[in-house]
Amino acid sequence: MESRTGSRRRVRSEDLLPPPPTGKALLFGGVAALIGAGVWALLLVFTNSENSLVAWGIGGLIGFAIIKAGGHGQLLAISAAVLAVLAIGTGKHLSYTHQVDSIIDMSIADLTPELHEGIGEDVKAWAALGDAPTDEQIETFALDRGYEVDSVEEFRELSLPMIEWYRDNQPSLEQWRSHQRDVIASSLANEFSFVDYLKADLHIFDVLFLILGLGTAFYLVSNHTSDLKSAAHDQLRAERRAAEEAEHEDGGAVDGETDEREANR
Repeated sequence: MESRTGSRRRVRSEDLLPPPPTGKALLFGGVAALIGAGVWALLLVFTNSENSLVAWGIGGLIGFAIIKAGGHGQLLAISAAVLAVLAIGTGKHLSYTHQVDSIIDMSIADLTPELHEGIGEDVKAWAALGDAPTDEQIETFALDRGYEVDSVEEFRELSLPMIEWYRDNQPSLEQWRSHQRDVIASSLANEFSFVDYLKADLHIFDVLFLILGLGTAFYLVSNHTSDLKSAAHDQLRAERRAAEEAEHEDGGAVDGETDEREANR
């Protein structure tokens, strides 16, 4: 009896719970992460601003989704925190993309039909300079055609590629705008990357709510796991108590029958 009782006391908490449906829990958590990132994007589009408080809510949504799918255990608690970080990071990247798109749209809005025609005239004027214009000719061309550059080198680097592309492709207005969009997007990607955006936009409250978001996701699953273990321990103790009482009653009945037989003798 003592040996059996000692063995029961060494039952691990993890052994009291059935294996969690890991795949289902991660699926639910992943969907919640996508929904959270989508909400972040919608708020950004409709309010033109981002609220770090949403990061906290994303963590809670992911943790709740994993629990709702029957998830529990340390691994899924950590997974919830990781999904929260990924969802919040996706939200920040959507914010960055929105800002870049806004800059590009503002730039493209300045590309009017009149400016398109003007570039065509620039191409003709540049062709008139011949195959090897001098620096003085280039300076005069830039000044006459309204190019705001500080040097011949800057003109060759920033303005001449567009003139040559226009000459080679003879684009329509929409084709020209599309090309310029690609050029501006490429330039912004080099000069203002996502990392640069985070450095410029990340504040102490962003860090705080990031920690709260991933902490909440982890805590919800971890705390749910603790509750399940506690309930399983209570059930195990109740089952042991009931077994001991039944064993005691059986032993009492056997002792009574023995006493009765002795008395009859």
